[in-house]
Amino acid sequence: MSNRAWRLRFSDGLYRHFSTQHVDGPSNAEIDAAFRHMDGVPDVEGVECFSRTTVTLENAAHVKRRLDERGLVCAMVSHGETVARGFPKALWTSPEAADRREAIEMALYSIEVARALDARGVYLFTALDGPDYPFQQDFRRARRFTVEALREICDAAGDLLVALEYRIHTPKGWSNIGSMAATLDLAKEVGRPNLGAQLEVAHTLLSHENLGQAAWDAARVGRLHHLHLNDTQLPIDIGTIFASHHFWECLELLYWLREADYQGFLGIDCFWWQVDSALNAAQQVHNIHFMLRVLDALDDASFREAMGDQDILATQEMLWEALRRAR
Repeated sequence: MSNRAWRLRFSDGLYRHFSTQHVDGPSNAEIDAAFRHMDGVPDVEGVECFSRTTVTLENAAHVKRRLDERGLVCAMVSHGETVARGFPKALWTSPEAADRREAIEMALYSIEVARALDARGVYLFTALDGPDYPFQQDFRRARRFTVEALREICDAAGDLLVALEYRIHTPKGWSNIGSMAATLDLAKEVGRPNLGAQLEVAHTLLSHENLGQAAWDAARVGRLHHLHLNDTQLPIDIGTIFASHHFWECLELLYWLREADYQGFLGIDCFWWQVDSALNAAQQVHNIHFMLRVLDALDDASFREAMGDQDILATQEMLWEALRRAR
């Protein structure tokens, strides 16, 4: 039977509700305004923050008070400083030892911020490492540098989760860690139990991966640490509302998350600039609730049997009927 008791937990990025980005963090007044704007998003239980650009060690206590006042928890913290700097040439694979050290220190700083906010963990954006040209990178050395950096970061994180958010390209022509398979393979080599994946829907679609399979593959080995639910108009990444472009793929993702009894947060990460950040998040929450009602309208045993038989006509008939019956 499907896990119909699966409980949703939504998190929203505080960073989405600022009108400007600050390398050294916003003022307390700007933080308060961002929280008030985020208050318009329904069903949010967690908040995500960028270190330095939204939360610093100096203002972390203020942010924690605002979380506690609302009964919210900090879901994850990202090394957002990399974004504010306009993306460095490389993180852990730079040929310059000083640059590699600085990249590691950014992650260590985000861990300190996460501890100050009692966060579940941190996530690291991996698409800053990789070549733009053939014969630009020594892949053996790049792998060694990456493994060494992640072992240090994971050891410093201790009981905190460390999630790798992958994207196949941009800003690099090719990302060294550009898929769920590459992420899980790297996590196995690093050999730290707190290292796992952050699946972002738009990035996974860019990698031409199946959303449901990518989530299941990570969840079944205990490596699915966090999710960013959004969508995109391929072949670019524009961070649109979840299921606005790839409804069926997103529905299948929710099906397998529920099958896996995923216990993390469903992170809202919509960045399409033409819609207010609170309004697009609210629509996303409404979409997901409806999509789960569609799954609830399925006859579990019959649907599972049809999938086992790879009977696409039967599954299509059941899904379309469930759409008609969902309320």
